Amino acid sequence: LQSDGKIIAAGSQNDDSSVTAGNFAVVRLNTNGTLDTSFSSDGIHAFDLGASNRDLLKGLKLQSNGKIVIAGYNHTKDWGVARLNTNGTLDTSFGGGDGIIITDFGGNNDKAFDLVIEADGKIVVVGGTNAGSSDDFAVARYTTAGALDTSFSGDGKMILDIEKTNGGSGDGHDDLAFAAAIAANGNIIVGGTTVSGSDSDWATAMIVS
Repeated sequence: LQSDGKIIAAGSQNDDSSVTAGNFAVVRLNTNGTLDTSFSSDGIHAFDLGASNRDLLKGLKLQSNGKIVIAGYNHTKDWGVARLNTNGTLDTSFGGGDGIIITDFGGNNDKAFDLVIEADGKIVVVGGTNAGSSDDFAVARYTTAGALDTSFSGDGKMILDIEKTNGGSGDGHDDLAFAAAIAANGNIIVGGTTVSGSDSDWATAMIVS
């Protein structure tokens, strides 16, 4: 919800496993449920991440200034983070000058599922990657300008193997992060699952900011 009661919804256009083309899609509704035509001229903004393939939008948060930050991944399995202005246009002050930043963790199954905005405006995105021999939690932090924040883990990205962190040998379970929050002390809380064969468990981690 915006401060004026208008509703922002986001997802994917052509989100179907049988299609190879799809776009991020953001919609703004008036308080009575009609499309807000002051947003992207018709209330809807759908756009491609740039690789002309299937893009899946998974997370949305509003900044304190009303700008809209969204995250997900494309069919080549890289993360995509974008920011929209309050009028629904892409914010060209974010990312590479087009309002979008693409992040590759090195795997062929990198997926982003949620984001949270820190008190200083930095953006934390969580998901998973198979850059190792199994899927692991993946976390990235971006500056307010949409660049990877190198004060976080050296390059703005970190990979967390739940099994190894929990005393195991690592690279045996498939871990995937679905949700993020900021603790009162500023640390990052990440929640998801860790799976080994038919056994699936909850997994939660706190990462120093």
